[in-house]
Amino acid sequence: TFIDAKWFREAEIKTADFPQTNKPIKQNRDLKILSQWMSESQPFIFETSHELSVLRSFNISEEFSINSWLKGSGYEYRRINEIATHKPFIILPLDFPLTPDVTDPYQALSYSNSELKHWDMAADNPAVLFENGISVAITSHELKAKEFRKNLARSVQRSLSESDALAALTTIPAAKMGMEKQLGKIKKGFLAN
Repeated sequence: TFIDAKWFREAEIKTADFPQTNKPIKQNRDLKILSQWMSESQPFIFETSHELSVLRSFNISEEFSINSWLKGSGYEYRRINEIATHKPFIILPLDFPLTPDVTDPYQALSYSNSELKHWDMAADNPAVLFENGISVAITSHELKAKEFRKNLARSVQRSLSESDALAALTTIPAAKMGMEKQLGKIKKGFLAN
């Protein structure tokens, strides 16, 4: 898609510069919007399902020189050194795994070490990202309000500072959207929603 959008923009420019030697290209609204978005360095959001898809998104971003934001997976702590070198902006859902039921010994054996480790480490992921200088916005995407608050409190109890948690919910997302003069603070002249 990015290759097509890039070609479409170049073809439009060449057709406009040399109309006598080029046939008009067939209009494609989607490619036009994508190519314009790319040329203006507007953000593209990559939805990641694990830490390796984060690294793949960096390759795509670099290849096409695009501004990428990431919807995190919660597994970023597993490759934090590699992720931190790129200094991405991550929109992080606080969707933590459920507590494994290990009351039955046979059921307990069905959990792998990586599943148990992720259950333990998931709440630390936001703090790990902040500690490594990564810009984070926390989202309640696909969570019920009660569950979101519980998970946010768990992250703060574990290692996320209250000031980082507040910034990830207010000032950081406002700044990333270019709305820092209207949103993200309780201040005169700011929207109070």
